[in-house]
Amino acid sequence: MYTFWVALELETLVYIQEKIELLKLIDKSLTVIKLLRHKRWVQENIEGYKERIKKVKIEEYMEDY
Repeated sequence: MYTFWVALELETLVYIQEKIELLKLIDKSLTVIKLLRHKRWVQENIEGYKERIKKVKIEEYMEDY
């Protein structure tokens, strides 16, 4: 059962990393002043996903000890 959850978490991390990369591409294209609100939303999501990845990695590390 534990192996299932680890595999699921790793798959989720890969998915989240792909979302981060996509959002970075979108962020680069949002240069018009009218889109600044959207740019902020994209950047906040990128940071949120990075925090989620960091949490999962810390949890995995703690489970090893």
